[in-house]
Amino acid sequence: MMQMVPGKADLDWLKERFTSERAFIFYHAALALQNVGNICRTPQEKKHLRDIAQQALSIVRSFHGTPDRNTVDVLEMLISSLPE
Repeated sequence: MMQMVPGKADLDWLKERFTSERAFIFYHAALALQNVGNICRTPQEKKHLRDIAQQALSIVRSFHGTPDRNTVDVLEMLISSLPE
């Protein structure tokens, strides 16, 4: 739902997906975050989203083995598109 209607996204809930779900869900949560990035307007919203994306990327990279490249790509692209 949050991928289709990003305005309904709960960023904190999405952030929790990276700590409570299996890796398969990470990619879909990353896509939802990316869609939220398309509608962020204020600097505060963009900073909050960037912080969450950075935390998510850190979690994805912390797992043993090779992280899903698609998830990493989506999060890295999102982070690079948002101001610090």
